[in-house]
Amino acid sequence: MTSTGPSPRPEASLAGWRSWGVRSAFAPRPFSRGAISGVAAVMAIALVEVLAGDEVLVAALLVLPPLVVALTGRWGDTLLVAALALVIVLLSPLVQDTMQLAVSIVLVLAGGIVATAVAIARTGSFVALERFRLLVGVADAADRADGPVELVEGVLDLLVPALGDVATVDVMLGGERRRIGTRVGSGVDPGVRGAMARRRPLAGERRSSEASIAADEARLVEPDDQLIDAAAGSPEDAALMKALRITTSLIVPLRARGRVIGAFTAAYGPSRRRHAVADLRFAEVLAGRVALALDNAGLTSELTVAEERFGLVVHTLAEAVTMNDAEGRIVYANEAAVELLHAGSAEELIAGPPEDVMERFAVYDEHGRPLRLEDLPSMRLLAGEPHAAPLLVRNVVRANGEERWLLHKVSALRGPDGELLRVVNVIEDLTSVKRAERGQRLLARASEALAATMEPQRALQELAEALVPEFASWAAVELPERGRVDRSAAAGQEPAEAAAVLDVPLQVGAQTLGTLRLAGPDPSRAFGLDDRALAEELGRRAGVALLNARMYERRTAIANALQHGLLPPALPDVPGWPAAVAYAPAGELSEVGGDFYDIFRGPRGWMLIVGDMVGQGPEAATMSALARYTLRAAAELTGDPARAVAHLNAVLRGQPGVPLCTAVCAGIDEGPDGVAHLSLASAGHPPPMVVRGTEVTAVGEPGTIAGAFDAGEWSASDVELRRGDVLVLYTDGVLDSLGEHDRFGEARLRAALGALDGPVEQRVAGLAARLEAFCHGERRDDVTVLMLEYRGEGGAQRAAASRRAASSITSARLQNAKRTSERPASSSS
Repeated sequence: MTSTGPSPRPEASLAGWRSWGVRSAFAPRPFSRGAISGVAAVMAIALVEVLAGDEVLVAALLVLPPLVVALTGRWGDTLLVAALALVIVLLSPLVQDTMQLAVSIVLVLAGGIVATAVAIARTGSFVALERFRLLVGVADAADRADGPVELVEGVLDLLVPALGDVATVDVMLGGERRRIGTRVGSGVDPGVRGAMARRRPLAGERRSSEASIAADEARLVEPDDQLIDAAAGSPEDAALMKALRITTSLIVPLRARGRVIGAFTAAYGPSRRRHAVADLRFAEVLAGRVALALDNAGLTSELTVAEERFGLVVHTLAEAVTMNDAEGRIVYANEAAVELLHAGSAEELIAGPPEDVMERFAVYDEHGRPLRLEDLPSMRLLAGEPHAAPLLVRNVVRANGEERWLLHKVSALRGPDGELLRVVNVIEDLTSVKRAERGQRLLARASEALAATMEPQRALQELAEALVPEFASWAAVELPERGRVDRSAAAGQEPAEAAAVLDVPLQVGAQTLGTLRLAGPDPSRAFGLDDRALAEELGRRAGVALLNARMYERRTAIANALQHGLLPPALPDVPGWPAAVAYAPAGELSEVGGDFYDIFRGPRGWMLIVGDMVGQGPEAATMSALARYTLRAAAELTGDPARAVAHLNAVLRGQPGVPLCTAVCAGIDEGPDGVAHLSLASAGHPPPMVVRGTEVTAVGEPGTIAGAFDAGEWSASDVELRRGDVLVLYTDGVLDSLGEHDRFGEARLRAALGALDGPVEQRVAGLAARLEAFCHGERRDDVTVLMLEYRGEGGAQRAAASRRAASSITSARLQNAKRTSERPASSSS
């Protein structure tokens, strides 16, 4: 990348070889088809030399082709033909006389030099003619133009393509450069025009139009990617401008009547042409003509009139606009500013100092911190800050407590030397937007707080804390309770009794559940109509949430009572038969399910049942209660497990739908010889296991599932138990517990039971731990395990106390530490 400058002023005349030489963008290309004719003529003359043998005559003839080409072709064509003629002379094999050779060389060389000089002179004349035509074109455009806009368009039409593939015109107004015209050639992407019009200022870049205008000198530059990235208004614009592949660019100030009024820029890209220093000199002359034409057309005066019209528009804008001088005094205010600043007139604002205006308001930033006059963007700009960012403030009118949200934006008007002349303030009233935004945010936050819990007391406390301090400095909820009013929740500092408090009802339809009391966030600001409307909406939402929470509490209490009513009683103490149970229903919120179990006295001794009602959750639990009580009642009356199962089948067949149930019913008969007999009947239930040492044996015969058919066969099996044997009854939730790859299954159950030892409560806990470690993901079926150890009459009292504790611990383990109830419950299959 190169740049030329500073440069001396061009002379009025364009004389001098650098002004009309071949090194110019106006010069035609050095070669053309004329070179072919010249080369052919030279070769023909060389053939004559071979045939005639007269070296001097041939040399004289070789002078003619370069001269002819110089008069009709390009300077490159002429130089090529002259060089070829000289080569022919040097390589002539017929030359014998040294003197003749020297004469021939001098003759051909002199003719070539003369021809080349003539061709260069023709090129210079062409360049001068083209430049003259361009100057005349500017004069014609000035004569034809009806105004500065038409003139700028005419000038750009001349600059493209004569002096560049793209061109722009900038003017200076108010100390700043403004781009007022852009033109691109026919081979350029049309989007480049918009990209060049959106160019960013580059005051600190010496290759920029700003620097050229400031230094009042023309520049010839070769832009690079870094310069294009800095000047482009966006990455997309930069990509368009880089695609031009700009070779060179001229930046020339426009001077008229001793002052710089702007600059024009012309750049070559797609045509691959390049500017020369001579073009820069001519461009300065051209710029003088353009500047004079623009000045005569009244461009600057018209723009000044446009600024005055702009001032009239500003005066009627909805946004408040004020202007401060360099000393900070207000020198202008439009009607909107007068109204926003609670003044009687613009003259009132102009007459008083800005401090008096500031005293009318309490001003805070977005976070509630107080602001001074010096913190406002206009004052920061006057204090020397180069760029004061916009500032959003919360403004409270001290006279009436009205709250407004105002966005302060500023811009600086500077003189030619950069001195600050004026500061323009634009104040946008965003009160309605901020109120709507705050209202939506508060409603969302309050709704989230109310929905976070179904406990009424906690929900109301969350609501009060959500409103403080953004909406109120203090919030409280008061509810009537047994003839008196109780404060159920509060947040913030309670105000004095004399302070204004806004009370809104917690309303649900025609029912009032309580009162929401609020104190304003600022002593200088009172609640307005919008605030009251928002508070009433908060009260309605709080009322609905409170009613829902109370209904949830009542329904939860009813549901808990019903679920606990379905739970079986605690295991009784069976002398000589310590027992333990593990039970966990499927589902996160269920305490009961389809599994059931019970131990009770029958006509001839102790009896026990374990069953599984097909289904899950509370629905299955209701049917499991029916099955349990039916089976127990039949067993207590008959003492016959088989008849009890048959009666269960008959009852289930009489229910709507097809309720299915698997069950095991057993009666215990302990003989005097230390051997116990078990009478066992099963309705499609997994077979019980008897653990003797490490040996595990399945006992009983599976019968038809209860509830499936009107007639079924159930027979009792006799099982002999010895002291130390452990009877294990379980539901299919144990076998169907899912691991990462497969289910728990009977093989794992047998292995686990054979490996466990110790009292039954310890064995149940161990099996529960293995199930918990095996399971992967959420459990899908209820799990019940009931173990009884046959010890005889002597071990009954020792096992009674430990059995209850083990049962509770095992149930909690199977429920993933979620339930701690001591009583076991039933679950789904």
